[in-house]
Formats: sequence, C-alpha cells, structure tokens
Amino acid sequence: MRRSALLSGDKSHSLGSLAVCRIGYTDDLTAAWPQAEDLSSSMNDAQKTKDQLIRELHELRYQLSLDSDAQRQELVDINALLLAINTTLNLDEVVEKVMDALRRVFSFDQISIFLYNAETGSLEVTHWYGEGVTDKLREIFEAYPLSIDWEDVYFVKSFLDSEPKIVNRISPELLAQYSERDLQMFEWNPHKGIAIFPLEVQEKVIGIINFVNTLEPFALRRQDVYRIGRYVSAIATTINNAYLVRKTRYALEQSRAREREIAHLNQVILTTASTLDLDAVFAAISQGLKDIFEFDAVGIQLVDNERNLLNIHKVYGDVITNELLEQWCSLEITTRRDDSASSYTFATGDTFYFPRISPNDPFTETDWRMYNIKPFSAYLALPLIIQNDTIGVISFFRAERFFDLDETDLARIRRYVASLSTAINNARVHELLKHSSANPR
Repeated sequence: MRRSALLSGDKSHSLGSLAVCRIGYTDDLTAAWPQAEDLSSSMNDAQKTKDQLIRELHELRYQLSLDSDAQRQELVDINALLLAINTTLNLDEVVEKVMDALRRVFSFDQISIFLYNAETGSLEVTHWYGEGVTDKLREIFEAYPLSIDWEDVYFVKSFLDSEPKIVNRISPELLAQYSERDLQMFEWNPHKGIAIFPLEVQEKVIGIINFVNTLEPFALRRQDVYRIGRYVSAIATTINNAYLVRKTRYALEQSRAREREIAHLNQVILTTASTLDLDAVFAAISQGLKDIFEFDAVGIQLVDNERNLLNIHKVYGDVITNELLEQWCSLEITTRRDDSASSYTFATGDTFYFPRISPNDPFTETDWRMYNIKPFSAYLALPLIIQNDTIGVISFFRAERFFDLDETDLARIRRYVASLSTAINNARVHELLKHSSANPR
C-alpha cells in the first residue's frame, strides 16, 4: 500500500483524526533549569507528569491489546476472503464479506466501484451497494463518466496517483474548495464522510472503490486506512479474476463461433456451386446468419441500370405478407444516395446500420412511405458486390426488437453476404446464357 493522502475540511485537524505527539525543546539550558524557589513547584509538576505518563502507558497498553485483537480478527477475515476469491467469481459475494469485515473498522452505508474504460478514457460506475442507492441515482452516475483528464476530481486523483483520498468530515469550508464536478456529485448524493481507494492489481490501477457515510462523519486513523486497503485488495483481485475469466471465455466463444462459421460457409460454398436456386442458397446462408443475430425479414433489391432503380427481387420472412409485398413493390426506389437507406448503401457501398428505429427518426420521403406500410424496429443494409461492381442491396429487418451488433458481427455478416452475391450473379449469368441460347443471332 502506498502512502495515503488524508484530507480534512477542519484546518485545525489537517491530518483528519490522526493523533500527533510533538516533543518540545529549547536551546537555552539556563532557562530550562529551575531556580531554588521554584524547586517545590517543579517537584509537584514532575509528580503530575509522572502520574500522567503512567496513565498514558496504561492507555497505550490497552490500545495495543485492542490493536492485537483487531489484527487477529483481520487475519480471520483475510483468510475467509482468500477462500472466497479462490472459490467464486461473484463480486457481490466478495463485496458482502468485505463490507461485513470493514464495519468492524469504521461505519459506512454505501460502497461504489468505478472501473477504468480504456476505450472512453474514463472511470465508469459498475457496482453500487448500500442504503439509499436507487435506480435513479445509478442512472445519474452512469450517465456521468469521469474523464481521467479531470485531474481536479477526487476520484480521478485517487486513480491517477494510486493513493487513497480520505475526507473524515465534510464541512462547508471544504465544500467551498471542491471542484465543480466534485460538488455536483456531492449534491447528487450528499454524505458526511468519504474514503476513496484505488483498485490495484499487480501495480496496475484498474479503477477506484468509494466508501461514504450519508449520516455521520468518519473517524479514520492511519492504521485504519492501511487495514481498509488490505481488504480493498481482495476486491481488486476478484474483479481482475472475473475479467480474466470473461476474456478467456470470450476467446473460447469466438473460436467456437469461428469454427461454426467455417462449417456454415463451406456448406454455403457447396450449395452455391451445386445449384442456381437462390432460395436454397439463402437457406444455407440464413442458417449461418442466425448464429450471429436474429432478424424477422430479409429483402433483396437488384439494380435496374437502364432505369436507375432498385427493384425488389426476393423477400423472406413470415411478417412480409403478399399484400405488404405488393405495396412495397409499388414504390419507386432510385439509386440516388439520398432517396432511401438502401439507395445510400448502393451508391456508397457502405453498410447502413440502424439498430433502433422510432417514428421520430429523420426518414427520407421514400423510407417514411415504406415505414408507414410496415413499421420496423431495426434495420441493416449491406451492398451486394461482385468484382467491385455493386449489383444490389440486401436488407435485414426486426419487427419489434432491436439489433445489437458490433464490428466483429458485421464483418461476419459481410462474409455470408459475399457468398449470396456470388449466388445471385451465377443465377443471372445462367439466365443470360439461357436467353442467348434460346435467341441465337
């Protein structure tokens, strides 16, 4: 545990509740030597000093006995925590044990954990325990990530300095010195005392843990801060262990998903090579796509280069009735990039991903007419490309739920769509050859 920074709003107790013993002295020895007439008084003072020293020694022995009991209890608690860390990845279970142990050290009623997000460069609240913690309070802090550039914020200071920040008693004088952001967080969740500790694993700080008492101040001594730090290490280790397990599981899941994808793509390639039936090819592709995400309908549009239109070629999905299909087919969708979402995808070659759709979204006129025919809750469009030539667009829809796709998912979907493009092109080439054979020059 590195040195701790103890803060206090009371300038007369700048070290919080730490007791500091100062030994006074003087350079003038004659001034320090008692005169004869003062000898009796000095002896009385010496006796008083002796009695006081005896009382202080008794008090020290009593305090040492208490500290000894506390150390024995701490060993019991630490052993229980080590057992919990080695047998569970459930952070809630470990935090509960830490809370039970730390309540023998000091009184607090809330614990919050902020973990560092490298992608956003901020500390984000991930767990919050205790009295008065409401869903609304969580939502407020979840929407307020703490940028590590905010070096004047106590939470960020603790993270960057890898040091505890302790305020035993929050006073009006201290609040007047708070940064604007610290004051904002205090107003959201008022408290009497706060103790912030870095969460450190193998000399790497992964976040901070925050203890507050909303009813009464703290009275933490330096040894208390050290003891709390040892318990905090158990929480940091549990978080790190859970992260490593999730990372390993994710890698394993990705490996298995890749194996399934290879098997599906091989089946698609085999189907594409053995048939010109687009429905059969799409059935093989759909089996692989369902392993990535759920969709309720699919539409395939092919370009009419003579009229610069995107015509509906195929649709799949039980939600698309014949009546809906007729209404959609009656709409004229051009290849101009600003005409519709699919037009944009065709013209630019970019993926158009709209994971959540609502009536208040900024639709083009064509998209709005399509939405009025059949409202969908999510939309994904990808170009159908053959040898750098865009031949159409494939669109995926959700009827009620939303999409939740990342870049890895989209890359996997593109690989399947590439196979579909090949199947469509093969079918078109076959039709052209058949037409040429039937109408020789």
